[in-house]
Amino acid sequence: MAALSSSSAASSGAPPPPVEFTQEELECMSKVKAQLVAGGLDEARISPRELALTTLNSKLRVDDACEKYIAWLDAIQVFGLNSFDDVWAEVKQGDWSLVEKLLRSYAVCGTDAMGRSIMWIQGGGIKPEDEAVSVRAGVLYFMAIHADNTSMHEGITFVIDTSKNDTRYGE
Repeated sequence: MAALSSSSAASSGAPPPPVEFTQEELECMSKVKAQLVAGGLDEARISPRELALTTLNSKLRVDDACEKYIAWLDAIQVFGLNSFDDVWAEVKQGDWSLVEKLLRSYAVCGTDAMGRSIMWIQGGGIKPEDEAVSVRAGVLYFMAIHADNTSMHEGITFVIDTSKNDTRYGE
């Protein structure tokens, strides 16, 4: 499958070049942040990393980016995570033990033929008691998969492998 072939940079383990933003993108991110704060969101809950990705995924539409950012915060808050700082907390200290076993749900695949990262979820089901940690692992992986300039600006290839989804929880 040519579209799923790894690039030499990804397979060599060389880090991607840093993400670069245009002046227009930076100005839009600033507007999104200002509108979120003006709307009552505590500035401490705004993470530059996640704000940038949300803004670009919203195609620089400020209102859409604000709605998506709030929706993302609302979704993680269901699992007791008040901000993205909560998602990153232990990892920033070098402790991956909390999310490590759930990161196995993601297959490292390199890049597609257009140089975009591939996010491959292997499936298999999550126990209800592991859902909060699974959300953290998913956000961390989602952010990592967008850490290169191409994927940040052009998107990713997203694959969900359902062949292992024979385990049901909560039924």
